Amino acid sequence: MRFLRSLSFLTPPKAMTPLGMNVSGDSIEVFSYNLISGDPASALENPYSLILTTTMAEKYFDGENPVGKTMLIDNKQEYLITGLMEKLPANSTFQFDFLSPFATLEKENFTAVEDWRSHWCHTYFLLSDDASIEAIEARFPQFMKTYIEEPFQQRYHPELQPLSEIHFSSQLSSNWGDDLEEVYIYIFSAIAFFILLIACINFMNLATARSANRAKEVGMRKVLGAFRLQLVRQFLTESIVISFIALFFAVVLVEMALPWFNGLIEREEGVSIKYLEDNFYVLSLFGITLLVGIFAGSYPAFFLSKFKPVTVLKGKIVSGLRGMKLRKILVVSQFTIAIFMIIINSILYNQVIY
Repeated sequence: MRFLRSLSFLTPPKAMTPLGMNVSGDSIEVFSYNLISGDPASALENPYSLILTTTMAEKYFDGENPVGKTMLIDNKQEYLITGLMEKLPANSTFQFDFLSPFATLEKENFTAVEDWRSHWCHTYFLLSDDASIEAIEARFPQFMKTYIEEPFQQRYHPELQPLSEIHFSSQLSSNWGDDLEEVYIYIFSAIAFFILLIACINFMNLATARSANRAKEVGMRKVLGAFRLQLVRQFLTESIVISFIALFFAVVLVEMALPWFNGLIEREEGVSIKYLEDNFYVLSLFGITLLVGIFAGSYPAFFLSKFKPVTVLKGKIVSGLRGMKLRKILVVSQFTIAIFMIIINSILYNQVIY
């Protein structure tokens, strides 16, 4: 088990960058920080050393490699720059512009370092695969009795939390970086799903409504020997092609709307989509488009392919009671979902304005 310590000091507001963290030296090896220049093992070995991000190097050194140079902090102490690391991604829980060793605070006689009641220090444990979380947490009560005075013991309830859950733990006090309640992910996903469902239902209704225009095509192809499965494949292929054309226009519209959207949400980094840098994202995009094409085109495909050649060529097309009922259900469902989403959107808008 490796013991890690990290904290923010000065904790300026986001507008007052740069933002720094004091960390133990082994944190560079444990967390996935990409050090461009400098030795990870010794970069934070000595007090008054710094690791800068590329953003800070561009700001203070015009993009030159700052390793080996010094910076004057607060007009009183020079720090030796011992490392240069890549800028952290916007979705990282930890957001900082430079790292300094924990020993710096001890050198400066920062008294809170020895105070077990302090809230500014975040502690991380790297546990072995077979470690028992319950066994470790069972030792916390004795730990509290040993290091915290009796009047204050009831105020603290320490527990372990997986690093992967921190991003969705906005209820935690003094949490690092931007966090997000997980429920919003499900809410936005549900909204996207219902919008997509409305589009699929609309496509089904339009395809079946104009079925009369393609009835003779279906009848002639059947007369010439086409099987129903071949017609189903044709209509499904058409639907999938339309879906991928819609995907192209959707990507264009998203890119056009992103600047406006980023201004709306007022996030410093904003939202950006790197289509070619994430294979999973690209595969998911194409997979969803394929499924939408199959789902939206399935009912029109089976509906159109069942036309009888004799009935069609005589000009007598009967949709059938079942088909009429299904179309009515689809129309009602479409308007029900749309009305529900309009109501929810109005409530949320009024709440935000309030």
